[in-house]
Amino acid sequence: MSYGGSRIAARAAKPGITFDVVLGLTFTVLGVTTYATALRHGTPTAPSAVTTMTGVVFPGALAVLLLGDRVRSGWWRLSGVGLLVAGASVTVLIRRQTDAEKRAKSPSKR
Repeated sequence: MSYGGSRIAARAAKPGITFDVVLGLTFTVLGVTTYATALRHGTPTAPSAVTTMTGVVFPGALAVLLLGDRVRSGWWRLSGVGLLVAGASVTVLIRRQTDAEKRAKSPSKR
C-alpha cells in the first residue's frame, strides 16, 4: 500500500518541496524496502501480485472517495467485476505459493 500512498501524495502535491512531496518519497522508499525484503524471502509471484493490486485499488478508491475522481457513467458494474476478479486472482496466487512453500519445507514421504 506504500506505493499507493506515494501515488496519492504525488496527486495532492504542490510545486516545490512540500509535506506532500516528502510524504510521497517516504512512501516510495518504504515500498521499495518492503518489496525487496519480500523478494528475499520467497518467489516474486505473491509480492508482485499484492503490490500491483494494492498499488491500483487503494489509490483509485481514495481518488474516488476523497479527491473527486469519477468512474465513467455505466462502468461501475464492470469496475466491480474487475476488482473481484483481480482480488480472487491475487488470492489464488498467494495460496498456491504458500502451498508450494509448505510442500518444499515438509520432509519427503518416500
